[in-house]
Amino acid sequence: SGKCQICGEKDAKFVCLKCEKSICPTCYFKLIGICKRCVPNDIAQRWEGKSPDWENVLGVEWVD
Repeated sequence: SGKCQICGEKDAKFVCLKCEKSICPTCYFKLIGICKRCVPNDIAQRWEGKSPDWENVLGVEWVD
């Protein structure tokens, strides 16, 4: 609840599993459950704004 503790602009919708801060969807990596400050900077920059092929990235078959 409240504003995102990373950007301070948008409404927080998630809680980071690592740092436990309230995070908005833009600052949160939903698949891994952590905020962009807890993800190594080089990885966060590569992932930001992208929708990777998670089957290929993670080496697993996606099951619906």
